[in-house]
Amino acid sequence: MANYVSNKELTVELVKSKEEGELTPEALRMLMLMIKSINKPLRYKYAMDRDDCTSEAMYVVLRRWKRFDATHENANAFSYFTRMIKNGLAKGYIELHDIKTVDKVSINDQSGVYNI
Repeated sequence: MANYVSNKELTVELVKSKEEGELTPEALRMLMLMIKSINKPLRYKYAMDRDDCTSEAMYVVLRRWKRFDATHENANAFSYFTRMIKNGLAKGYIELHDIKTVDKVSINDQSGVYNI
């Protein structure tokens, strides 16, 4: 586990945040630290792309932080938010570079082209 954010401390802050109805400053600090640490090894073509993807990840976290259920027997806040942050970074990059998925796969053979 990462040494910059403790799962136990993050969980405690999230429980406090749910009681207050908004993220505590300490929870916000921890989540931002996680975003920066997860984003650090990633490479971007342009420096501004990193900032945009960081913003998207933070937006995703701020929209969905209340969904974390600390009462679940296997609750792991660090893992939960790590996955959410990675998805947010990817979403930001995909939106930034207008990456589209392929709807159909074409197979070329001697008899013609088939769309699957």
